[in-house]
Amino acid sequence: MEYSEKVIELLNRSYSPFHVVKNLKDCLEEKGFKELKEDAPFSLKEGGRYYITRNGSALIAFEVPSSFKNSAFRISASHTDSPTFKIKPTPVLNYKNLVSLNVEPYGGMIDST
Repeated sequence: MEYSEKVIELLNRSYSPFHVVKNLKDCLEEKGFKELKEDAPFSLKEGGRYYITRNGSALIAFEVPSSFKNSAFRISASHTDSPTFKIKPTPVLNYKNLVSLNVEPYGGMIDST
């Protein structure tokens, strides 16, 4: 399967930030990454692959270089929560015989197309 097809398949399975994190955890574990806990001391090793999650909706993954002493590092970041629709504090809308949720766009959604 092509890389782009794998990304599209992952996106199609990731309905919410929680699904994204679960699916990424599965991918990382298949590639040998180990989960770290925020409330426990880290025991990092050269060449190690690790990830941390928070609240089931955030994930940070990183690799420690084999020769860490003189290595530069790179950071690549993204987020799992936008663009999306957020449910408003007064969520229920009743119109005739239809009940729907009151939502608002979140995260710079492009809605002109």
